[in-house]
Amino acid sequence: MDRDEIWKGALTFCKKCLTDHQNNLCISFKNEEGLDAGAMKAEFSEMILEQIQLRLFEEREFSKIPVKDSSKGLLLKIAGLVIAHAIAQGGPSFGALSTAVYFHIAGQDSDSVLLHLKKSDVPLHADMMPCSGV
Repeated sequence: MDRDEIWKGALTFCKKCLTDHQNNLCISFKNEEGLDAGAMKAEFSEMILEQIQLRLFEEREFSKIPVKDSSKGLLLKIAGLVIAHAIAQGGPSFGALSTAVYFHIAGQDSDSVLLHLKKSDVPLHADMMPCSGV
């Protein structure tokens, strides 16, 4: 994995995992010596979670919400897989999602999600965004 291409490399691996569940993650960084006994995998996880936060989530005062961009659906699905993997492995944490986003991801019905939705969870420019018909 090239540290400068971490986003591209991670996406390539994760897209393969969507169809082939037998992929095992073993990290080595380009032009660096080392054998992955867990530390490189943990460093990779931290780096990719940071990229996910920067590219796919908006920061709020106490939480994060996904960017509202219909073209990022697959990327958000991959982000969910990466976040779930990090949680399952006891790895680095993603940070705080808003309660409404958590309930949505957890598959709760719309009424439950709306009960937890706060004004600060809605982007300031949400009223200017085109509707997707949902």
